Amino acid sequence: MPHDTYGHIEDHCDTVAAGAGLLAHTGWGDELGSVVGDCMELLGSARNRIDAALLGAVRSFEARGEHRALGYASVTPWLQHHLHLRRPTAARVARLARLVTGFPRFEEALAAGAINLDHLEVLANAHTDRYTDAWSEAEDLLADAAVRCRFAGYARHLRSFADHLAPPDAADRS
Repeated sequence: MPHDTYGHIEDHCDTVAAGAGLLAHTGWGDELGSVVGDCMELLGSARNRIDAALLGAVRSFEARGEHRALGYASVTPWLQHHLHLRRPTAARVARLARLVTGFPRFEEALAAGAINLDHLEVLANAHTDRYTDAWSEAEDLLADAAVRCRFAGYARHLRSFADHLAPPDAADRS
């Protein structure tokens, strides 16, 4: 990657970090409740966008084998050490970074701030490679449900779709 591109990305990361630092030290007590509520929505959306950027960075880092060059067997321990994450959290980030590449509509929704990592986790838990074509065909509808529905409704919708592909009791009936 050309140096000027790296510097550009690093500048954006510095800007985000500086803005987050300012907001972390904001005294919210003097603000109107409606302003605080609006800001919480904006911050939630920004967090989702930052998570999208993190997943993209993790995916690139892992694909290049950077973690191995630095002495880590996988990207998960690198994330644990450098991002100070618990192992389950680091493993989740690595898993979702890999998963989301196969679901561009979900990746777009995360980058737009409309869904969060919990939506991807539900998708990851329900998805099976055995039915890749069906998942691909249904992605637009499933991603739309993730954006439109409350989280619990989305999770039920996705689970229902997964159960329709492979009913949980299908093994018992054969």
